[in-house]
Parts: sequence; structure tokens; C-alpha cells
Amino acid sequence: MDLLLYTRSPRFTAFLDLIDHPYVRGRGVLQDFEYEGMERLPIHQIFPRLSATPGAVRAPAPRLGEYTAEILAKLGVDDPAKAS
Repeated sequence: MDLLLYTRSPRFTAFLDLIDHPYVRGRGVLQDFEYEGMERLPIHQIFPRLSATPGAVRAPAPRLGEYTAEILAKLGVDDPAKAS
């Protein structure tokens, strides 16, 4: 009899079943963030997990235009209408 030498996880039929499944949460696959207009925003953690150089998701992606004024100010543009 051959031994199976791989990790096996439960099968899922719907993404919503996956989000709160004890196996997924126990492995730390998803991390919840607060996000405007949402109760929570689950984001997949960094893959692969490296012990010497571990990565991390620190925040969700910014909303469209969230940092536009700040970036334009650093570029010396006072009026965003002039940049277009």
C-alpha cells in the first residue's frame, strides 16, 4: 500500500462555507479586516509561509482615490483638477 504524503483539506462546495470553516481558521489562511460599509473583509494571508522572511497582510487595498490628494501634494500639485 502506498502512503499518501500530502496535506489534505476538507472539500468545499461554496466559498461562504470556506470562510468560517474551523480548518481554514485554524490554519490562519484568512485574516479579517474592518472595511467601510462591510461587517468584515476576509483577506487571504501570504503564501507561501516562509520562516526566515515571513510576510503579512497589514491592511486591505485602499479605496479608489483614497491617497490621491496625498500623492499629488508630494508631487507638488495643489489642485487635483490640474493633474488630469
